[in-house]
Amino acid sequence: MSEIFISAFLGAFSAFLFFRMGEFINRVVQRKYTHLSALVKLDRALNENYDILNGNGYHYEMLRKQNKEAKAQNVPLFSGNRISPIFIDDQLLSDLVNIDYYNELFSYKTKIRRFNQDLESTFALLDMLKNSRINNIINDETYRVGQDNIFNKLSDISNFNNHLQNLTRELIAKARVLQNEDRTFSQRFYNLIIKRRYSDKFNGLFLTELKKVDNDISRVTKKSKEELDKIFNYH
Repeated sequence: MSEIFISAFLGAFSAFLFFRMGEFINRVVQRKYTHLSALVKLDRALNENYDILNGNGYHYEMLRKQNKEAKAQNVPLFSGNRISPIFIDDQLLSDLVNIDYYNELFSYKTKIRRFNQDLESTFALLDMLKNSRINNIINDETYRVGQDNIFNKLSDISNFNNHLQNLTRELIAKARVLQNEDRTFSQRFYNLIIKRRYSDKFNGLFLTELKKVDNDISRVTKKSKEELDKIFNYH
């Protein structure tokens, strides 16, 4: 009787252990899938941000050129060129497992918020200045003085834009390295612990991928500039 009881107990206990182990493995696999999915989406989102930031550089140069020409002709400048904000989805950060990459993206997100706030306040001031001149609340001289102050601020924003552009290209390269590393890892074993830190070989792989990103960016930027030059006849 006791042997039957012990056998039944061991059988039930073994079934429980296998169930819990299977549940644990399923959680690890799901977490890994969510992490990889977030990296793929971040790669795309960061590429979109880079494209916007690259376009911002062009729009700033157009504004600067237009302002210079307006000053030479001693006329007020009214331009439709704008520098655009960029965004990053908070959910994508929450789905990441790698702590190093998460921290870098969190810092990036904080800088994006500052950049967007500076943009909003600067262009709101520019719009108010334009409306004041259009409605003859201020004269041309006051308008130009106010516009000069705004362009000084835009110069700082342009430098910030360039800083974010460089950060974005680095984050793109790191996202791709993590995708390649984690995919190779998951193909070997599903039940191993997910990497939570950059590996020893990460920096070397990062620099290699960064060169590839730069080559892609250079090719796309050159093509985009040629197309924009044809449209705006910009030199």
